[in-house]
Amino acid sequence: MYVLGDSSVPPWSLRGSQAFQRSVSLLVKGYLETIRATSRIVYDPPDLLDQLDKLRPAILVSWHGQTSLMPLIIRKNHPYHVLIARHADGDIIADVCRRYGVTVTRGSNAKRGRAKNAGAAAIRTMVRALKSGQSIGLTADAPKIARAVAVGALLVSSLSRRPIVPIAAVASRRFDFVSWDRASLAQPFGACAFCIGEPLWVPHPLEEDALDYWRGRLEAELDSVHAKAFGLIGSKDPGFDLRANRRATLAATAT
Repeated sequence: MYVLGDSSVPPWSLRGSQAFQRSVSLLVKGYLETIRATSRIVYDPPDLLDQLDKLRPAILVSWHGQTSLMPLIIRKNHPYHVLIARHADGDIIADVCRRYGVTVTRGSNAKRGRAKNAGAAAIRTMVRALKSGQSIGLTADAPKIARAVAVGALLVSSLSRRPIVPIAAVASRRFDFVSWDRASLAQPFGACAFCIGEPLWVPHPLEEDALDYWRGRLEAELDSVHAKAFGLIGSKDPGFDLRANRRATLAATAT
């Protein structure tokens, strides 16, 4: 569920025009295909795409900010579904996803008072997608708290009885941004690594006293799969340092 931050653009602005958004999304797809054509691509395991097909429908989960290469794992015979917020940048991302054959549901950019209802609706949407045979893509992080797992992916897995597959898609040549999630944008003419971790089958029902255990399991798997992916291309995870205080930050926001 690659949901970006809340923003609004007047409908008369260039960014708000459908023609502009479609043009940009076409350029983005062309850029991604240039990366595919000019990069050395490594899969771990080597039959990664076949394994994803065998696990379908599954919940592919990554760290926020490390998702720019995800469209390159899509196969025509493996349907995917993502939820994207309603704002101008989300419009472009949604159009890119559609160009790769991904089903897109536009979510809410609800304000704080309605956020809980919006989150519950998003979970129901993802569970329905899985039950229809579509795999889904989610970022695991709590809102604006990088590398700390929120409950969303765990609840979706529990309610749908489908596995979480930790996944990393990283590039050796990339732009790294000084953002809350240390986001990266891949560049052509380098190496790209795609790695998946051990599938996690979250039990149903998911008891409240088991949440910390499953959060820890998923955090460990995501940390491990990203470390492996960056290691395969001789690089370092730009968000590695964010792990140290993630639980403390998450606990502070809950109080």
